[in-house]
Amino acid sequence: MEDFVIRYVHDPFPLICHAVVEIWDNFLQAIVIELNGNKLEIEKNKILNSICHNSMQKTTKFTVKVLKLYMERTNVEFLNQDDWRYHYNKLGVHELVAPITDMIVFHASKLVIEKQSIEMHFNEIRRTLLEGSPETRKSVQTKLLPRMLKSGVLNDIFIKARSSFFDSDDRFSSANPARSLEVRLLMTKFFVFDSNCPVSTWHDCVDIETMAEALLTVETDVKMLAWHLICQNPKLTRPFSYDELLLAKIFIFTNITEQQPGTRQRIATEFKGLMIRMRESYKLLTKNQNTQLLYELAASELFPEKTESVEESDDIGEVVLGNHIKFLKEVHDFLFDSLGPGSNFNRKLLSMYLIELLHDPGTVYNDGKQDIVYEKMGMKHWLTEDCYNLMSNLLDDGYAIIQNLAEKLIPKLQFKNKSEKVEELQLRFDVNSYKAKEYWIKLEKNERIKELEKMEKLVNDECRKIENDIRFLGEDITLTSLVTYLNGGIQSGVLVEEDRNILSSRILPLILKIGNLVSPIVHSLAPEGFWPEEVSKVPDSREAERRTKKGQQLLVNSWRTHKEVSTTLDSLISSVLTNDVVKLSRKLSVEKIEYIPPDGLKMITDYLWIQLTECRHCGAFEAAAVCFNTLCIVLWGLKDAENLPFDYSTIELPEKILDKLVNSLIGETEDGDSLEICETRRSAGLPPMVCGILTTEPKKNGNMVLGRCLKRLFNHNNQDQRMIIHTINCLVAIFENSELAEAVKQYMTPAFLLCLQKPLESENVKKAISFSDHWPIRNTIARFFSAIIKRMFGKASRPQKCLFIDPKCTKSSNEFFVQLPELYDIMNQNLKAFGNVDQNPRDEFQIYPLLTLLTHITPSNTGDFPLKIFHKKLAAVALIITSRKNEFLDFMEEVRKSGILKLLKLNNAIDGFLQLFIMITVKYEEEEIPEEICAVLKEIFKEILENFEFDGKNDIVLYHLLKSAVFFGSEDEKEKLVNNLLNLIGKKEIKNGLMIVGLAELISKNEFIWMKNSNKMTKELRFECYNLCEKIPEEIKKIVFDDFKEIENEDELEKILKAFSKNPNYLEYELLEKIEEFLGKKTRNDIRRKLMTCYINILGERNLEKNQIEMILEFFEYASCSFEAVTRMEALEAMVSLAMKQRNKNPEFFGILIKKILPSLQDESPEIREEMATVLGDVIIENNMNLVLNPMITWSFAVKEDPELMDELFYKTSLTKSRNGRSRVFALTELNPFAENKVIKDIDVIVEIVSRLNK
Repeated sequence: MEDFVIRYVHDPFPLICHAVVEIWDNFLQAIVIELNGNKLEIEKNKILNSICHNSMQKTTKFTVKVLKLYMERTNVEFLNQDDWRYHYNKLGVHELVAPITDMIVFHASKLVIEKQSIEMHFNEIRRTLLEGSPETRKSVQTKLLPRMLKSGVLNDIFIKARSSFFDSDDRFSSANPARSLEVRLLMTKFFVFDSNCPVSTWHDCVDIETMAEALLTVETDVKMLAWHLICQNPKLTRPFSYDELLLAKIFIFTNITEQQPGTRQRIATEFKGLMIRMRESYKLLTKNQNTQLLYELAASELFPEKTESVEESDDIGEVVLGNHIKFLKEVHDFLFDSLGPGSNFNRKLLSMYLIELLHDPGTVYNDGKQDIVYEKMGMKHWLTEDCYNLMSNLLDDGYAIIQNLAEKLIPKLQFKNKSEKVEELQLRFDVNSYKAKEYWIKLEKNERIKELEKMEKLVNDECRKIENDIRFLGEDITLTSLVTYLNGGIQSGVLVEEDRNILSSRILPLILKIGNLVSPIVHSLAPEGFWPEEVSKVPDSREAERRTKKGQQLLVNSWRTHKEVSTTLDSLISSVLTNDVVKLSRKLSVEKIEYIPPDGLKMITDYLWIQLTECRHCGAFEAAAVCFNTLCIVLWGLKDAENLPFDYSTIELPEKILDKLVNSLIGETEDGDSLEICETRRSAGLPPMVCGILTTEPKKNGNMVLGRCLKRLFNHNNQDQRMIIHTINCLVAIFENSELAEAVKQYMTPAFLLCLQKPLESENVKKAISFSDHWPIRNTIARFFSAIIKRMFGKASRPQKCLFIDPKCTKSSNEFFVQLPELYDIMNQNLKAFGNVDQNPRDEFQIYPLLTLLTHITPSNTGDFPLKIFHKKLAAVALIITSRKNEFLDFMEEVRKSGILKLLKLNNAIDGFLQLFIMITVKYEEEEIPEEICAVLKEIFKEILENFEFDGKNDIVLYHLLKSAVFFGSEDEKEKLVNNLLNLIGKKEIKNGLMIVGLAELISKNEFIWMKNSNKMTKELRFECYNLCEKIPEEIKKIVFDDFKEIENEDELEKILKAFSKNPNYLEYELLEKIEEFLGKKTRNDIRRKLMTCYINILGERNLEKNQIEMILEFFEYASCSFEAVTRMEALEAMVSLAMKQRNKNPEFFGILIKKILPSLQDESPEIREEMATVLGDVIIENNMNLVLNPMITWSFAVKEDPELMDELFYKTSLTKSRNGRSRVFALTELNPFAENKVIKDIDVIVEIVSRLNK
């Protein structure tokens, strides 16, 4: 039984693991019966103990179930406090959350039933919430605590002990203030919504000052919990208090520019709950019931003087209702004001979400009755003409999502005095589809055909000018806007009402004519611009500059027009489709297909074929691909449609189009010639074209076309190299497409075989796709390998920053090779072939996919696919991944006994061995390397060093030896190694290389060795030490300063400045002259930035001269306008440090610096805004709270005190201006899209609240 459970509980098939757990449960029950429930005998049972201990070595959801069953059936306390802490820490692992939660709830319930204390669990929960990782905290908040509070046994215990989560004991006071407050608010949330708890509102657990502090902070988790408690209550009819409405209003005002999409969604969700409570509490307020509660809600704790007259009111319900209406009106006015000029994208987006929730008269009560509160509160009268104008202006916004939201809200909201007049034709490049549709809808019926004729004339005039001279496209053309209006006419459906043949007879030929005119430009190989070759001779530099701009504008105009043509064709094709509500898809409408007769459909198909096979501009072929997808739906529908108005038998169906494309790729065309397919990176429109056909294939086909396509793409010979790249790019797109994810899994074997072929001889390269000297093919196959790895193993939730794979993206050897058995032998053969034969160095690329694949495969206890056969042939990472700790130790011990001295004679062998040491340090943090592994590696390293011959070893071997010594060498061994290499450097006069870097890393991490050998080190080695060190020994300061004064090039300067930036206290005034000398020379921008940082740190509290002040301010002007957040942050930190040092010595200069720094509170980077709010909070607003204020609050108060700050902000952000009153196609990139001219209106109220909190 012991072998059975230990072996099969880790099986790759969950079904087997579940069976093992069930058998284990039956076995335990039998043992308990056999031993008559004798607890002492059960605890001594060796088999049970061995199974449980082995289960804990590798934690999975099934091993946790094994432990839980053991404790449940035997009543034995198997886990000690350290074991429980380990399992609490594992709550951050997604797979383990449910089983560990079950085990904790069971154990805690058992203790309560046995009348024992569960203080240990309380302490672990609090510790995890205060100190755990974000993932662990989230699991406790969303999984563990809800389960425990729902438990009938534990619920009473939690309620009785709730004060332990609010008392400020040592653990709370020593923890991060934000986390402490988060725990209080979290537990408040649970207790408020627990029906058994006497707590009815958040006010019963936390005071109003705590809630205000939470809402005003920059900490997202804290303020969102507080926002939830303000908006939500289990009793929906409970009205809002005066203070709740005040805090809710302040929260909306201060967080309307929220940058994170997830947080914006949470704000809107809670606001929806607030609106529900507003409506539900209306009945209570109108009936004036429960007056004692209403008097409490009408009074204010924050501003009692403002509500003194409440006690004298006879109709207290009207007072509270008036507070509600006043709050809603203020929020309404604020949200619409936020849509006006000067607002940034985030403000507009969240405002529109909240407006939709605020003005939603269609809401129904819980009993299904229509909401009449909206009308009775008079809210429909707030939507004035000014509101409509503000909303309609967003139709011209620079962001498409804002335009789309405005288009959705305008017809939904009940605006008063909404303008119905027909606007004039606006032939600007930024006209949008909504305005175009509205234009046609508002036109009288008898005017529509006349307007279409007018547009036809304008289009023909523009086309004639382009045909005469293509350079006309480089002017301010109206062609794009005309196409947009034609698109609007199609989408509105009004033109079809006039004439059912109008789409095919008049609009389609016009659109295709425009597309064929601009297509040659976007098919060009010049993405940076286009200019006709026949006029390309440039007489002078000014003319060259003018033509460059014209060439760019010509390309942009062509691209925009081409894109709009594709969008219009998509609308035209979509007009013959209907929505299938049941299947949530679109299908062909037999009644509407007459809009596009066969000749029109053929013209569209031919046009899109050319665009997707020849177009080289990304934005152009992407729009064409969307249109082609819609076309495929129509073409597939024609195959099975009956009673069609025309004969469509001559139209090529998607499968035939795909066959023609594949024939061209693999060289099987009827005439023997391949199509003119472009050579753009990633094959441009070909992959989207293939995916468009395959993803729209009817389900009843059973992916027949997909299977035939993949078989032909995988199985062919004698393919042209140029077509090989296109073929693989198409395969990449197919395997990356989420709609085909399940369908392609049956083709994973040929996909992997394509990447794992044996290296071919040069004469055979053309016989199959393979790695070769042709770099583009290697690169494309690498992309394909990445795609199939993600499809097979999944995608990690976080970016992979090292060679070790996220456990979520691995499979056991059984699970992988049972699915793909053919790969097992081929992988082994490839490794043998590569290891035993001298290969061309370029063929090393062939082995990378195999080794990478092995890092995703973990060992299995059972099955026919052991990974041990790969061990002696694997690189370090694959060896570590495919071995358990005991296997790894056995392997290393075997190597130590049998082969180290032999390895020392071969550069490649010893290098591979040393890389194993390095990869161990990557997999484990230095302090977390298991003691057994660390001990054996130290012994092996000692033996290596004792027998190592430095002569004849190449640079990379010495580098890896030094890297290994950092972690596994003793102090004596490190010192001996440094002495040997210093002698070698002096003997061979080595000045650079990886060995120097490795030696510098070893020396810089050991101050004693650095000080002892500082006089022996070469200049190059010293500078490399400066580059890598975290701290420079004080004893070698003179050497460092001498090196700084004798710097010869920028590389040396960069390395020593890196050390100075980490050790600012090391800088002294004697370096100032040399720094000024460097600043007077032309240097790289990053080096100049570091020099200025050192310059500012040296000056510190000294009296500054005029030229020094000017230099500092000039530097900050440059750095604060950088597009790089790192540059801005470094400059700001230096300036803040200088400002604080000059605060008392030179108040005037301090004021100048602060005024320059304050606009960073409006920086587009949230990290910079939060950092500056932390630093500047006490300077601008006296803030003695534990938490940092929202940057918006600090900025608004600063602008109120000094309105000129707004000019300073917009001067730095370099906001683009229109030229001659007109928008330009080429507007300068906006440096800071977050910056806006809006501030908080009620900032005085917020400052007063902060001042009260400080007391």
